[in-house]
Amino acid sequence: MKSVKTYSIHLLSFILMGMLCGCGSVQERKQIDALGERTRAYGKMLRWGQYEDASSMRRAREGEALKSIDTGHFKEIRVTSYRVTRSELTEDRKEATVSASIDYYHERQNRLTTLNDQQSWWYDGQREKWYLEDDLPAFFEAP
Repeated sequence: MKSVKTYSIHLLSFILMGMLCGCGSVQERKQIDALGERTRAYGKMLRWGQYEDASSMRRAREGEALKSIDTGHFKEIRVTSYRVTRSELTEDRKEATVSASIDYYHERQNRLTTLNDQQSWWYDGQREKWYLEDDLPAFFEAP
């Protein structure tokens, strides 16, 4: 017959393992939630014409330089809708591919257009933030 002490040690070990496993799950959940928050914020910035702010979400990975974007020509663009249609995370939860459907109005061309935008996001563990690796949507290349 096992002693109460042995059962207590097993129970304590089981609880501790559960907590450690749970911490990983909580951290992963926070990381996934942070991606959702970041992509929603990005969509709102585009929707409200805050292209400089949206561009500030772009960041290069170590040693890679991103070209700066001249957002002046975006003044003719009015985003009317931004919807994330798909999000895919890598197994290690450090990269994500996000597909968004963006409806926008081009004032000079006087037309409403839908753009399917593919975005590459990456997670910076030190800053605990997601960053966009791509340029702003290609409004001027869409049909």
